[in-house]
Amino acid sequence: MRVLLLTSAAFLTYATASYSGTLDAPVIPVAPVVTSAETDWNGFYIGGVASAAEGQQTYVFDGGGGNGPWPHSGTQYGGFAGYNFQNGAMVYGAEISYQVGQLIAPVFNNVHGVQDMLDVKGRVGYVSGNALFYGSVGWSSGTFNETTGASEVIPAQGINYGFGADVMVTDT
Repeated sequence: MRVLLLTSAAFLTYATASYSGTLDAPVIPVAPVVTSAETDWNGFYIGGVASAAEGQQTYVFDGGGGNGPWPHSGTQYGGFAGYNFQNGAMVYGAEISYQVGQLIAPVFNNVHGVQDMLDVKGRVGYVSGNALFYGSVGWSSGTFNETTGASEVIPAQGINYGFGADVMVTDT
């Protein structure tokens, strides 16, 4: 029993003595905690696009009636620019893009087509490694070439939506 009491008394004396005479706590080196950090997608970005697109159009005549929907398909090329905000693994942003090319709809043995398209959209995505998987929704405005009879250029507008993936090639 005496051995146990002496050992306890010696420990308390040692513990008290190690902190006496100073107000500073001892400095104990600690290795930094490494967490799995997401790739940083914050900020401005630009890029080019080549797309295989398809959609449909309903034509509304000046007198009211409509005709369609007519399928469109084709390729377009262009560029885009946007800005992202990141909160953890979630990324939010806005993007504008402009594309030229032909989205063609064969109607009444004539070829109708969308010649160019301006898109404005919002994006929400999730970061996984160097990839950003996202969905988007926005508004498109373009030029439709009507070739039934005399050729006529008509404005075309509508909702756009989609999903995709971006891969970061460098840290910038």
